[in-house]
Amino acid sequence: MPGASPPPEEDLWFVAEDGVQTGPFPVSVVRERLRRGDLAMDALVWSEGMADWVPAARVRLLVEPPPAPPAMGSPAVAPPPYTVPGGGVVAAPSPAAAHSASGESTHAWARFGARVVDLTLFQALALGLLHAATGFAPDPFTANLWTVLVTVGLLGAWTPFEAWFLARYGATPGKWAFGLRVLHPDGSRLTFAEAWRRAVMVWVLGLGLGLPVLQLILSALAWKELNDTGAAAWDRRVGAVVRHERPGALQRVLVALFFLLLFLTFLDALGQLSGAAGGAS
Repeated sequence: MPGASPPPEEDLWFVAEDGVQTGPFPVSVVRERLRRGDLAMDALVWSEGMADWVPAARVRLLVEPPPAPPAMGSPAVAPPPYTVPGGGVVAAPSPAAAHSASGESTHAWARFGARVVDLTLFQALALGLLHAATGFAPDPFTANLWTVLVTVGLLGAWTPFEAWFLARYGATPGKWAFGLRVLHPDGSRLTFAEAWRRAVMVWVLGLGLGLPVLQLILSALAWKELNDTGAAAWDRRVGAVVRHERPGALQRVLVALFFLLLFLTFLDALGQLSGAAGGAS
């Protein structure tokens, strides 16, 4: 019609399937491939303005039929923007706004639990070997210099082991137990250098080197950032995403037994502390 504006250009989409990234493709091409079954619904897709890669099945623009044109003679009404439930809003102004609109859980509790498992197991093993070799056993109820140095040292010593697990398997023992994997957006594993850089950043920026007060402050700030933006600083710096799958029955049983044992150990330590205080009085 005279005076009518030309149709807008189609959004361009990148596709990552089986670790291979292709594109960009017009939205109509991706939608048709999904309809024919040439592209799996769980393939990762990304378009400009999105905070992260997401499975194609979560993008309404790709899996739902396009809106019908308005009837002849009726005023055109702009459709609402398509939202991406798993990764933000298409053409979102910022990652923070995209994550807020998506409403997807960051699995912060699972990530916290996985780190507790990893650090507890590593510290227990390292302290056992240290005690067997030297006879030294730091007293957790005495905040002396040696206890602080050993705590800081063990947290730092864990970083290369964490990096090896992530580069080799995409998950540490704790992350495996909680169904977490740290990968590139296309599904490939991090290199050892990338994983070690991430682990060191967690140690410094997330755990505050293990220093009690600093650790509490930095952990709270990291938790807030994760919930506000959907990603931690160390993941953004190395271009990683944390994927969550529902843990299997074996994983759930192991996690339950671990925290039960941890709770019983804590009660036993409190009993010993109370007994020592009673004897001193």
